[in-house]
Amino acid sequence: MSKLVPVLAVLALFSGCRREEIKRFAEPVPGLTDAKLGQVRQALSRYEGVKDETIKLNGDTLEMDYDSMTIAKENIRREVEACLK
Repeated sequence: MSKLVPVLAVLALFSGCRREEIKRFAEPVPGLTDAKLGQVRQALSRYEGVKDETIKLNGDTLEMDYDSMTIAKENIRREVEACLK
């Protein structure tokens, strides 16, 4: 029985529900400039699930990593659009 306990503990650890699913947000955002990127970064940093350190502008494409179990891609889009108004 004592040999079974560590095996059960490992199985219990790996059988839990997924708590995080990191995805890549990479979409063109016409009108987003380096000057406005700070405002976008500040607005998105309020949301749990957005990986602040990964937010960058690559040409006209906004890129970042986010946890799709915490925030939806559509919510990121809406926040970015609100910053550009």
